[in-house]
Amino acid sequence: MRQYIRGKWEEMKHKTSSPMPSLTYSPLPPVYTTRMVRLLPHEDKNASIECEISIYGLSEAGGREHLYETLFYA
Repeated sequence: MRQYIRGKWEEMKHKTSSPMPSLTYSPLPPVYTTRMVRLLPHEDKNASIECEISIYGLSEAGGREHLYETLFYA
């Protein structure tokens, strides 16, 4: 799994069947931002799920539709 923090991607490797450890994230900027998890495609249907976590500025869309499909939010 990768996360995008302070303008760069950081690798976060968790290759285990046991529960993942808790991850601590820095606070989000105070206005119109959210974290997005992007599921990465893989040709092998039996492969582990890989994803990227990034901070997304909702105001970056400039009134356009957002270029993602929401599976869920919390």
